[in-house]
Amino acid sequence: MERSKIIAVLSFAILLTIPIFSPTLVQAKKADTLGMPDIPGTAQRFNLTDLAPHAFMHSFSVGSPQVLSFRNMTMQINANRNVALNITGDPGLQLGYFDLDLNLSSSLSLKVHAGVEPPKGVPGPGDGIHKYIEIEPNSTEGVRATLRLYIDHDTLRTELGRHVETQRLRWSFWNGTDWEPVGSWMDGDGFLVCKTSRLLSWTVRELRSPPTAPAPNVPGIPARVRAYNYTMVTPEGFTWTLRERRGAVFSFRNANMMFNSTRNMELNVSADAAVVQRLFRLEVRHEDPLRLNIRLQAHPPEGIQAVNKSLGIYFEIEPNSTVPLRARLGLLIEEEALEARLGRPVDPQRIAWNWWDGSEWQEVESYLDEDNVLNAETDHFSTWTLVEADIEELAAEPEPEP
Repeated sequence: MERSKIIAVLSFAILLTIPIFSPTLVQAKKADTLGMPDIPGTAQRFNLTDLAPHAFMHSFSVGSPQVLSFRNMTMQINANRNVALNITGDPGLQLGYFDLDLNLSSSLSLKVHAGVEPPKGVPGPGDGIHKYIEIEPNSTEGVRATLRLYIDHDTLRTELGRHVETQRLRWSFWNGTDWEPVGSWMDGDGFLVCKTSRLLSWTVRELRSPPTAPAPNVPGIPARVRAYNYTMVTPEGFTWTLRERRGAVFSFRNANMMFNSTRNMELNVSADAAVVQRLFRLEVRHEDPLRLNIRLQAHPPEGIQAVNKSLGIYFEIEPNSTVPLRARLGLLIEEEALEARLGRPVDPQRIAWNWWDGSEWQEVESYLDEDNVLNAETDHFSTWTLVEADIEELAAEPEPEP
């Protein structure tokens, strides 16, 4: 047989051995499996639930996120460059939903091996959750990654035989001698998240307590308060369970936020990148369970009118129920920084908290404390902002008649 014919026959035979899967665009929907998160809208979804991947080859092309649903794991991939994937998931593994988001300087080839055992020759951590992800790129130059693993509390409790405290979970990588934890946080979709430039061997550890940091040297923040360093992230759906009477301050990339409450309180916190604030403080006195969604914005939310001489920061505070409560809001007022940002003189004595009643802004009695934090008391939550009142011009007194 001629050489060209042999090559053609071999090429055709190779093509026949390569499985071809047609991606299906789907809208945002509830996941098919109990305990799994929703699939992103317009994601390309590959239904591969009849196999546990072993050296499974897949090509990601820049565009929409892709979700590969295998028998024992679901992997979401997104990147700003094309990625050639080689995926293996051990048959005994139940990984759940793993999301890998890559920011690359060039196209990349990537081996991903998920298993229940640590890499060969590496001891597993005693406080781990027995899930390991080895990520091996063909190049580490110009790589930034976001790792996300969905935390299904019920499944973890069954697998580990104990309760898992999500606030103590940390992504951890093998540094050659130990599993080193990195800054991690729970987002509003139930994923444990970290950002890294290390594509290595990873697992998740449940540390004895969330690692604290020194309190920021900011007026209004006590030196001995529990402080947590999340300066690597601008919060978006950041979740935390605040224990009763255990105040905590969180240092994000763009803001410090301090919370305290008389009962356990669930927090879901977001802040626009345009919001830069040295201290927002919220203290809540309540008897019933409470969950708060809090968003800091540089502009008023949709449907709410802007207010003249606002300080340019709006606080959406939404409780899960209208339980009886008393709360105190506080914002550090730094005159020089405000004047530089707003481009006008500011008189701190004329600034007051205001809340939106559905049709207009209502001013609330406010006061500056010794730390220059502007405080206001309230018995309800709404959308709040701070407004500098105009100087009232006194009517000219009539000159006395001669």
